[in-house]
Amino acid sequence: MTTVRWHSERPLHSGRLAEALPEVVRAVVRSRGHIWLADRLRSSIRWESAGGSLSFGDPERWQELPGCSLLLTGFELNEQELCGLLDSCLVTDDELEREPDWADPFAGSLGPAEESERA
Repeated sequence: MTTVRWHSERPLHSGRLAEALPEVVRAVVRSRGHIWLADRLRSSIRWESAGGSLSFGDPERWQELPGCSLLLTGFELNEQELCGLLDSCLVTDDELEREPDWADPFAGSLGPAEESERA
């Protein structure tokens, strides 16, 4: 078993993350932590996966500095590939400077992002 810690002080692009989730979840046996989405900048979202299923906790206001932090455990994980995949989901400086203009793939599970969450 291998455990990989991935951390970022930059939020994730929810569209790119949604596209990458099947590959991330397939690679790990268990994962947990929290994420920060660019269309929910004021919220921390709990992340837990086990055996191929993933759940997000209800968005909560940050009690600490915003960021993403995940512990991912699996058999013979390739840390460079897994972290590279998650890094590819981070928002760019350009995207961070403007209002999100992508569809919210998590509105069904997290509820719609409110304007107050975006800035």
